[in-house]
Amino acid sequence: MKFEPIDTRRAINGVEIVVTEWGGDGDTIFFGHPTGFFGKIWKPVIDRLRIGGFEGRIITFDQRGQGMSSKHDNDYSWDEMGNDTAELVDELDLRDAVGVGHSAGATFVALAAARRPGRFRRLVLIDPILLGSMSVSSRRSGGNSSMAKRTRTRRLVYDTRRQMFDAYRNRGPYATWTDEALNVYVDLGTFERPDGTVELLCPGRIEAQLYEGANGVDPVAEFDRLDIPVLLAIPDGTDVFRAALRKKTLDALPNGRFLEFANATHFVPMEQPDVVAGVLLAECKA
Repeated sequence: MKFEPIDTRRAINGVEIVVTEWGGDGDTIFFGHPTGFFGKIWKPVIDRLRIGGFEGRIITFDQRGQGMSSKHDNDYSWDEMGNDTAELVDELDLRDAVGVGHSAGATFVALAAARRPGRFRRLVLIDPILLGSMSVSSRRSGGNSSMAKRTRTRRLVYDTRRQMFDAYRNRGPYATWTDEALNVYVDLGTFERPDGTVELLCPGRIEAQLYEGANGVDPVAEFDRLDIPVLLAIPDGTDVFRAALRKKTLDALPNGRFLEFANATHFVPMEQPDVVAGVLLAECKA
């Protein structure tokens, strides 16, 4: 069976969202991507799912302000991003899907599942960002404001994609990625300008607003509505889930459990696509 990605634009919650259908039929996997990225960043993992024999339906999407979705300058609160995802799964009429998310994308998939019972049958949340469940002082001393500041001044334009690849190759956090994953980011996460240079699809000003909008919702407060199995897949090289937050999260999830990726950072899907795909294949069969 041949699987070819097809893009469509959907009017969701007042914005245009680009959805990519990767073919397949039957069991569905729905992916959410990290802040500043785009749906097709999952391609290395998706390719390995197909190699592993998964022939079901696969869907990715570009969150508002990112990828090829519409870019505006008004509402990037994470509560609204969760609503986008919830309305999108309604629009796609998902039933009993496996929801997969990474970083903020995991947060939005979890919020959608909590707000739309029956749309998902199980979730895999890879290092989800649960800032709303942290104390106010912790949030203020955390990385949100500094991340936003750095993002506003990041370089967006490069002479060529090759120049961009070389610039990122040994720069953290990209230094640990596979060449395949970095090529996907460079090739599919940029567009060519009229002068022949290339520019990142996610403007720095919007990525900064996404970081700044993170504290407007407490996902853990909604987790008691998730009575489906939830796998929290956490890299061993991250400090997102400290012991207290692990306990609070598991206490809030009626059917939750933790899995730890070895020798990995927050960007484990870009570092270990084979391992991540293996976890997803197992979850789909469960």
